[in-house]
Amino acid sequence: MSAMDLIEEWHADLRSRLDALHIPLLDSLEEQTGVDKVVLVVLTALIAYVVLVGGVGAGVLCNVVGFAYPGYASFRVLQKPAIVRPGEVRLWLMFWIVFACVKFVEVFADKLLSWIPSYNTFKLCAILALFTPSTRRTTTFYTRYLVPFLKPNESEIDKFVREAQFEADRVAAKAYNTDLFQGVMGLFKSKRE
Repeated sequence: MSAMDLIEEWHADLRSRLDALHIPLLDSLEEQTGVDKVVLVVLTALIAYVVLVGGVGAGVLCNVVGFAYPGYASFRVLQKPAIVRPGEVRLWLMFWIVFACVKFVEVFADKLLSWIPSYNTFKLCAILALFTPSTRRTTTFYTRYLVPFLKPNESEIDKFVREAQFEADRVAAKAYNTDLFQGVMGLFKSKRE
């Protein structure tokens, strides 16, 4: 079997798999551009690979995947009747809690993590594993790691949050009464009028 035969076989196999998935956006792109959907998928994967490995825009790609799809999926769950969605609401709440913890740790460990080769590739795979239906790692991470850490420290965390809210309110009230804040607010008010 020649290399061309292997490529044609691979192309036919991927084409049949993509057709079976019935992805309207992909079908529409193929129709509008005249470019074979297999080529579109391969080019998209290649661009994503270059972005992830090259590091250019990798963080943006991870954030788009980590926020855009889960945000839209959460929106769709909230649009369903309340009777239908309790399990889905719980799943997406767990996702957002886990994702927030990951982002929180990442803020402090960013310089260290940037030295890990292909960190963004690993991060993207981890984000996908959190919400992909076949893995649903969100539930595992939440129950195995977060609950055992957060539950025993809940009262201390609540106390810290209350104190931080009080301090933020105090600072905001103080800032509100400054001439600078009133001047900036006056600029916005005059722009609207």
